[in-house]
Amino acid sequence: MRSKNLKKRQKMSEEKQIKSKERVRNIAEVYTARKQVDDILDLVKNHSENVESTFLEPACGNGNFLVAILERKLQRALTSLSKYSPQVIVEYTVLRALSTIYGIDIMTDNVAEARDRLQFTIGEFFSNNYNTRILNENFWVSTEWVLHKNIVVGDSLNDTNNIVFQQYRSPKLLHFKITEFHFTEPQQTKTNPEHKLPKLKKHPITHYLGISQLCS
Repeated sequence: MRSKNLKKRQKMSEEKQIKSKERVRNIAEVYTARKQVDDILDLVKNHSENVESTFLEPACGNGNFLVAILERKLQRALTSLSKYSPQVIVEYTVLRALSTIYGIDIMTDNVAEARDRLQFTIGEFFSNNYNTRILNENFWVSTEWVLHKNIVVGDSLNDTNNIVFQQYRSPKLLHFKITEFHFTEPQQTKTNPEHKLPKLKKHPITHYLGISQLCS
């Protein structure tokens, strides 16, 4: 029953274009319906289906584009995986696809919903293709860490200095090397030349099941 409810909510999110007239008036919030999302992504079909391609949605809303991109990446990933692929390979591939997707939105509830929908998409991927598998301990914890770092609350027009993301490189199989970076090149202002930006971090090479243990 819970799974059916989540699927229904996912479908409603794909088709709903506004949350309220007040939000349209106050922040010009209008979501893109799924058909339009797919039409747009079809224009860059090879990139939108490439597990390694990076996407950023600077006004991601509740995640319509992000979810569609992740679904495409995971569907393409199946062509290089099989039902016999080791569990760690499948999980790592899924996490690699997720790590290339970034989103910013000014509304906290949108960011929370986008994260939930991306996590649900991953759950559906395993349910539909690997429903006899038991996920490794800490996989979901690592997934939540990536979602928390990649899908963030922020103002991509007026306050970019304080938006920090993570770059995920894969120097060897099943591992990530994660480095923080600014969304845009920091600019000191004449009114506040001493403005201090967050100190960026370079994390050591880490197994995908252990990335949640990195310093926040």
